[in-house]
Amino acid sequence: MNGEVLAFQDGGPLAQKPIQKVGLVISSLASWALAETYIARGTPAQVLFGFLSFATAFVLALFVFAQLAELVRGTRYSYAGWFGGVAPAFTVLHLLLPAAILCRPFGLSGIFFYEIAKVAIVLRLLKLLSHEIRTITGWPVWGATLLAMSPVLLTGLGIALVMALLTAAMLVAMLALAL
Repeated sequence: MNGEVLAFQDGGPLAQKPIQKVGLVISSLASWALAETYIARGTPAQVLFGFLSFATAFVLALFVFAQLAELVRGTRYSYAGWFGGVAPAFTVLHLLLPAAILCRPFGLSGIFFYEIAKVAIVLRLLKLLSHEIRTITGWPVWGATLLAMSPVLLTGLGIALVMALLTAAMLVAMLALAL
């Protein structure tokens, strides 16, 4: 099993309905981008930029999921299997646009309540992703949840590293000026 791509018994989730899975992810990410732009009173160009940003993050997250799973297990999973497996979890993102539409008339307090709703929806997304990852990999709940959160954790680690390097550079500059 080492080094081979795992095939799902029924030809993989993506093999069942690839157009619906792609459409589901595109509509979910578009809904999220539209909600973010609408609540912030942005321009149509910002909707496109938001969608492209979310789509890029989705592709990178799939890459991280596949690579970390392969690193931990030594078993390679197909990207199509990952895409088809995690796509249904993104249906919950469709709730962001109605939340933005309901909250926007309330001004700043509406933005506050929208952000609370967004946190709840993203937490639900993480739970659904964890379940889908468990289905794909057969990992325990804690391992699948850790993998679902890995893009966020790796981003936080990268930001902390950059901040540490900037702090060290600033300290070195201050010491050089003091001497």
